[in-house]
Amino acid sequence: MKNITDLKLEIGSLENMADRNGLTVKGLGELHQKRLELKDLMDIHWMEKMNKELHIKRHQELHKTFDELCADFIKHTNKLLSKTTVMELMKWSFEQTKNPVGE
Repeated sequence: MKNITDLKLEIGSLENMADRNGLTVKGLGELHQKRLELKDLMDIHWMEKMNKELHIKRHQELHKTFDELCADFIKHTNKLLSKTTVMELMKWSFEQTKNPVGE
């Protein structure tokens, strides 16, 4: 698969040829096709960038929520996280979904 830079160079070359001595119908079709390829590739690149930004945002939300869960665990159990296993935290958290400890 070509990259954006390669396609831009090919399009630029075809556009220069068109400016100098015109393009045949075949050449115009090729130019149009390369422009469509470039648009598709740029759309994919944009989606990948957005997906990465959304992925980062999601992890930021998860981190904030995990901080809240840990604070709630400490508040209600008086246990330090350094003295707690992940399994203990997960079991406690799951139990809270069925019967939460009051404020």
